[in-house]
Amino acid sequence: MKNIEELKTLKEGQNIELKAAVNKLPASFWETYSSFANTDGGTIYLGIEERKSADNIIVGVTNPAQTKTDIMNGANNRSKVSLNVLADPAFDEYQVEEKTVLAVHIRRAEFFEKPVYIDNNPLKSFRRLGDGDYLMGQAEIKSLWAYQAGSPSKSLDTVINAQKYRLSDLDPQSLSSYRERFNRENRDNRFADQSDELFFTAIGAARKEGDEYLATNAGLLCFGYLYQIKEAFPFFQLDYIQSDGQSIRWNRRISSDDLFPTGNLFQFIREVTELLSGNLPAPFYFQDGFDTGKKLLFETVREGLINAVFNADYSLPGGVKMVFAPNEVAIRNPGLFVIDLQNALYGGLSVPRNAGVASIFRSIHYGEKAGTGIPAMAENMRRFAFPDIAYEQDANSVATTLRLYLVPGLDEQSRVLLRLVAAARDGLSVAEAMERLHLGRRKADELLSALQAKGLIKNNGQATKGKRYLKAWRTI
Repeated sequence: MKNIEELKTLKEGQNIELKAAVNKLPASFWETYSSFANTDGGTIYLGIEERKSADNIIVGVTNPAQTKTDIMNGANNRSKVSLNVLADPAFDEYQVEEKTVLAVHIRRAEFFEKPVYIDNNPLKSFRRLGDGDYLMGQAEIKSLWAYQAGSPSKSLDTVINAQKYRLSDLDPQSLSSYRERFNRENRDNRFADQSDELFFTAIGAARKEGDEYLATNAGLLCFGYLYQIKEAFPFFQLDYIQSDGQSIRWNRRISSDDLFPTGNLFQFIREVTELLSGNLPAPFYFQDGFDTGKKLLFETVREGLINAVFNADYSLPGGVKMVFAPNEVAIRNPGLFVIDLQNALYGGLSVPRNAGVASIFRSIHYGEKAGTGIPAMAENMRRFAFPDIAYEQDANSVATTLRLYLVPGLDEQSRVLLRLVAAARDGLSVAEAMERLHLGRRKADELLSALQAKGLIKNNGQATKGKRYLKAWRTI
């Protein structure tokens, strides 16, 4: 419960919206309803008129009982909104100066419930950004609809591919190499003497239809030829770029196109992980009598790449891209997290977008189970005294980027500042750093200069209207 002073000083933000709504609900109520549902949830306060540089004005809601009825009726009217996402309880009432302020609580919609839209029009799906409600782009809406096609009972990649490619049509070398790896990782498994058809059906790469064994979308992505994959997923692209960090040119590149005629997920992951094992630094970490630093860092970076593959929306442009520079690894995938980012960071809940792909790779011990992968990555980075892992989700390009900073010895303020810079897509100014961390000018300059000297950020001058510091590998 909030007191009078709290209500008067409330400011609109990611999870708070203030509306006067004295006599009736404004049309913008339902836009905010949609945006909260599609983002992180939030509360709409009716009966408060916001003042930017002074206390809010409490105007009150004339008939709170009728207003609540109107909201309940609208939330359950499919021609008004696509889904009732009112929280439980949905309302709180506050009496202020003999006036009623009505708080309406809206939960975050589950991923398979999105997009939540208004006026019976999916193109009227909104997302919350800061204190504003913005229409979703068509790419994000398309991604959400695609996920709904397979959720919540099954992932879309577990269904048979639309082109009806048979298991025998896929790349035989990829299938054979995978079985060899599976047998090494799972000795005395009960599939060792089974046919390819039975084995790959058991792991989810194929399904029997009539007398034929047809590849699932997961099987196609993991073991298909590139031309077959691109028939189903025209934007499919995989890239690994190794840079010296001094120029925009790359020293080594592995692309799905370069791996033609295959270029599938299994072949790409195998090629990249072999290259990584010989190029990653070897931070010291003493465990069980041995220095396990290099092994743990390799597992951390591989887990980041595997997570991107598990969660990529292959129907969207951009592809999976990994950039390896001396001080940083950046991994981008099209698509946003299926679960809330905080739940992913906390662990214990595993809901990959591509459950079939995840199952295939986990069967050869690539990728952690039960939602422990991201927390394990974070724990390993702390063991090396590296900065925390940083995830960015960009609703405009509908993409997720993971950044792993391979530089030890940062103090807590520097670690927090680095996360802020990573999250500031348009750059971060010294003034913003001072405000966010409650720093003086001298200290802010000192911290930013130290991060710049370590190669973690770069100064781009006035290119972004005074927001001077950008990540070195923003181009990903």
